[in-house]
Amino acid sequence: MADEFGATEKTPLKILAGSESGERSQDALVRAAREVMDVQDVTLGDKDSPLRVRGRLNIPSEEAFARLRPQFEAVGHTPLMRHEDGMDVIRALPTVYAKAERKFPTAAVVMLVLTVLSVFITGVQQADGLYVGPIQMLIIKLTGDTSGVPTNLLPTPEVWRNALWIGVQYTLALLGILGAHEMGHYIVARIHKVHTTVPFFIPMPFNLLGTMGAVIAMREPAPNRRVQFDIGIAGPIAGLIIAIPVMLLGLRLSTVGTAQDVLGNLPPEIAQNTVLLHEGQSLAYMALKFVTFGRFLPSGNVDVWVHPVALAAWAVCW
Repeated sequence: MADEFGATEKTPLKILAGSESGERSQDALVRAAREVMDVQDVTLGDKDSPLRVRGRLNIPSEEAFARLRPQFEAVGHTPLMRHEDGMDVIRALPTVYAKAERKFPTAAVVMLVLTVLSVFITGVQQADGLYVGPIQMLIIKLTGDTSGVPTNLLPTPEVWRNALWIGVQYTLALLGILGAHEMGHYIVARIHKVHTTVPFFIPMPFNLLGTMGAVIAMREPAPNRRVQFDIGIAGPIAGLIIAIPVMLLGLRLSTVGTAQDVLGNLPPEIAQNTVLLHEGQSLAYMALKFVTFGRFLPSGNVDVWVHPVALAAWAVCW
């Protein structure tokens, strides 16, 4: 059976570079490759990439990888499949990626709890009418000591309850989108049987968002570029699916007005020390504002003053 490169099953291997060491393993690897590929040539390399087999796969790449992996691992290697220069390539990586023992992800859970607290505190700080930090308010609630805080800046019970609710909304919005993004990577990796860590969320209490995001690490290479692409694209798609309705909800909770309108609603001692930040305007974000408000914003001095829920969606995706 000949492939388009003219090689047949009886064609001798063309060895481009060689080494006498590990011949038995190399023979086993080449035999395994011949089971799934019409081989064009074999290259023997260095210890970091000891073998490369090129040719044309005669079965689908997913099936080929499933058949190659146990045979490669039996001699201490892992197959890596790519398509290069119009040819299918099987490389032998000189290691076996052992499956980690399943155990409770304590570190990831601790990081998640800290991130939830960090994001919640940040969300509370964004509530309208709250001019005292949440940590300071907690101290006031525990001690009853209001010294050093002007009476007109102390929040009413209603304002404080609203601030806590804003913190909950912001936390659900931001971590919901981030969580969907990371779980998109994780679930698709599991579908393709690629071993990864669970998502690790990163708390950052002293910035605008309360977190630096989340990470997930692959513990082994993807078997081929299509699988790598699937795992990579799954996160943004999953995050976007959640982010769009969250953004629309956040925009409906937002207000439209001018900077003077915003500053005019603040106590004078707060207004004079307030710096207003304007978010970036992507085409997708402007389109969602148009859908919500029926006009293009910003327009002149008028713009949307985003609710914390909208800020969460904007920060993650726009």
